Amino acid sequence: MTCDYCFQVIGSLFDSFFMHATRRSQPMKKHFFLLLPLALLSLLLPGQIKADTPAIPHVIDTQVSEGAESLSLAVYFTMMDGSGKPYAEVPLQTATLQFENGSSYPATLDKPAFYMALLLDASGSMRDVLGEMKEAAIAAINAAPEEVQFAVIRFDEQIDLLQAFTNDHSQAIAAVNSMEIDNSGTCLYDVATTTTQALQQLSQDTPYRSMILFSDGRDETSQTAGGACSQNTFEQLVAVATEGELPVPIHTVGIAGSQNRIDAAALTSLSQDTGGLSAVGDQDVRDQTFKQIMDGVRAQWVARARLMPSLGYHRGMLLLTQEDQRRLAPAGISLTSMRDYVVAPPPAAAPVSVEISNFTYDRDADTLVFDVALTSSEKVGTLQIEIIDKIDNVQAARQIQNRPAISQRIIMDASPLTADRRYLVKVHPIDFNGSTIKDGAGSALEASHEFRYDPIKTLTMQIDSVAINDQKATIDFPSLRIQDDEPTILFSIHVTNPDLAAHYEGRFLNQENQQVGEPFHLIFSTQAGHDNFKAQTPLSLEGGHYRVFVHAMSANGDDLASADYRFRYQPPSAPLVQTIRAWQDNPLLTIISLLLLIATLFFGWRLGRWYGMRKAKNTYKEWLPADALLVPKGKPAAMPRVRLRVLESPDKSIVNGSGQLLTRLPFTIGRDESDLSITNDRHVSRRHATISYEQGIFYIEDNGSSNGTFVNEARIAVRQPTPLSVDIGAKIRIGKTTNLSFSEETE
Repeated sequence: MTCDYCFQVIGSLFDSFFMHATRRSQPMKKHFFLLLPLALLSLLLPGQIKADTPAIPHVIDTQVSEGAESLSLAVYFTMMDGSGKPYAEVPLQTATLQFENGSSYPATLDKPAFYMALLLDASGSMRDVLGEMKEAAIAAINAAPEEVQFAVIRFDEQIDLLQAFTNDHSQAIAAVNSMEIDNSGTCLYDVATTTTQALQQLSQDTPYRSMILFSDGRDETSQTAGGACSQNTFEQLVAVATEGELPVPIHTVGIAGSQNRIDAAALTSLSQDTGGLSAVGDQDVRDQTFKQIMDGVRAQWVARARLMPSLGYHRGMLLLTQEDQRRLAPAGISLTSMRDYVVAPPPAAAPVSVEISNFTYDRDADTLVFDVALTSSEKVGTLQIEIIDKIDNVQAARQIQNRPAISQRIIMDASPLTADRRYLVKVHPIDFNGSTIKDGAGSALEASHEFRYDPIKTLTMQIDSVAINDQKATIDFPSLRIQDDEPTILFSIHVTNPDLAAHYEGRFLNQENQQVGEPFHLIFSTQAGHDNFKAQTPLSLEGGHYRVFVHAMSANGDDLASADYRFRYQPPSAPLVQTIRAWQDNPLLTIISLLLLIATLFFGWRLGRWYGMRKAKNTYKEWLPADALLVPKGKPAAMPRVRLRVLESPDKSIVNGSGQLLTRLPFTIGRDESDLSITNDRHVSRRHATISYEQGIFYIEDNGSSNGTFVNEARIAVRQPTPLSVDIGAKIRIGKTTNLSFSEETE
């Protein structure tokens, strides 16, 4: 496919749009403006700190058209919820554009056209799923609101326009149903790049455009020949889609006769890198994805107004109200007028007013975040912001904002506040003389917001020390029996918010990171201080070095927090030594023991002398072989011959059938400078994993990689050697997409 052919088809694709577009009398100038710091992406916390507005406008683009007597302004914006997601259905009623000089203009609200291209893979690999792909494309059309204009494009190694942009959804469905399959390859990246470039031409009239790509995600000449079909690469496509201030989102839908044919990683990465959504799965997954895409379309609005500004740069706000008369948070706008349209003196500056909106609490940063909007901000020198404890009526925090703008984001540290108490935020505008600005009634002008401070509670735990109580043995003289104690281990643990845990359990690991004994439950028997606890449990370990883990568990079985501690356990002396020490504590028992020892030595000497004389008379050398007394020495077992094979990887250069015989261990696996270097897999870390051999067992250890190491589909723990079964073979996955096999070499 040549670029000339691509642009011919794309030219006809948009003919219908440009033929019906309104011609403007003056050149259109598009400006992308610095948004005032509004709370567009803050977290709303229902039941804790309630926001004043249910939705937040996010300005996407503003377009200015200079006229003879006035200036036309179109403000494209998206309604977002408190978590930054599109707010699909917002009942907006009125819109007003207000500027810093006090001028205000009413604006009309409308739903703008949204241009969406459907790209359908018609290569030979899609023959078995042609019907499923058509159903998915039709489902996307049926889910769309009426303002969406669809274009239908069929592609394989060529690109064919089946339907130019139309708001008649029945025509788009008919174009989908007319599609046929050829036994050709898939030049996926060329087609997507060309369509993206054509969609970007629509930014002169609207910023709302995207595409949905239906394909198995493989760019290849054919299923049998193999090899890339496109001249453009994945990276070039992403660069074209994201260039400029308004990227073109590429939504992807993975469809193939076999799930193994779908390159899910490529489709997902393409959507993530361009701001789109990806659906790889059954019809329910696709329907949910189409709903999210179309909810984003329904959240788009445009406000249009005719202005008469003065020459130069102007800043202002887009003010919106809902049908219930609720005012939404203001959105910042700006424009540059190339001429002076003012024919009369501007209206007198409005009195100063102040308003708090979008009040949220950032639990991660422990900060209060809210917006303060002003009218006639040029009269305000500073803003005095204070937090008042409602119960004690004392000031808990204070902050000064110098030279405030028409709207500003305020961030205040919440650490001085006390949990579960109610507070009042007050904002007072101060003039340039340092006096409090008054309202119309002569009272100090202020805005206030009441909230309850409820920071997130997390359980943290640290083992400060362990102590082992294991006393030496004693003797019960009436029964002449040794009485040994029952050793216990005493934990000193520092815990914050311990009530969040339902119970605490522990386990012991030896030097080989193998669990010793059964897990045990901890019961805090004593408390030393506010958050320092002590717990005791029986101990049944042999001597050696150990590591104890203690886990705080929720009622649902979730691990809330864990702590570990290394210690060495040395049991007391052997029972015989303990007995001797017990005898030393009793003089009478010591005398009896000495007499018994002397008698034993005497009779042992006599018996040994007699046995030596008998042995001297025997002549063993006459009937024993010469080598009978030689003891054969054992040889250490040789390391089994094992082979590591690369079954599947984005780095095609290392995929091999016979694999690699491991003759030197440890054996490292990573992205570079490793025994096995996987250079073209971005999910592999620089030093990802290590294979080692010790005491007849092969181990694999994850070196702290980002995407993990998996043995037989189970993710192994970081920096903990995991045994590999060479007799039956083991499947190893490095990161997300590189699969290996590890097995013993058969003769």
